Amino acid sequence: MEKFEWKEDRIVEGIEPSIYLTENKFYLAGKRLDSYFTEPIVVNLSFSIELYLKCLNTKSTYSKKDNTDLPILERKLETIYGHNFEEIFKNLKPTE
Repeated sequence: MEKFEWKEDRIVEGIEPSIYLTENKFYLAGKRLDSYFTEPIVVNLSFSIELYLKCLNTKSTYSKKDNTDLPILERKLETIYGHNFEEIFKNLKPTE
């Protein structure tokens, strides 16, 4: 069996697909509700906007797990926690 060699941790910044997929579920739920359910519509759509903004600014760190010969990696996801829109907007990075 070939030995797995891990040189260093990898950091990936940008869009996080798992947060985006969750955001899309809240968006679709809000769009499917009957107009009688105004408050749930607003909550679902607002939360989907919040998650979308958060998914744009994440950092994932991949590192080798323990001292194993197998290619088992750990993933640490960093994003903004809480519902403070001002903080979320301040942390967005400008596009190049």
